[in-house]
Amino acid sequence: MKYLLQTELRNFVKFLKKSPLSHLPIFYFSLHLLLAYLNVL
Repeated sequence: MKYLLQTELRNFVKFLKKSPLSHLPIFYFSLHLLLAYLNVL
């Protein structure tokens, strides 16, 4: 499970580096959700 999550995060970071700055609010929102999800685990 943890490995899968790390792979997802890596792909997410790769996607972010390619995306324009207009995606930043979405990024922060997603990150917030991800952290909340991790706290539940």
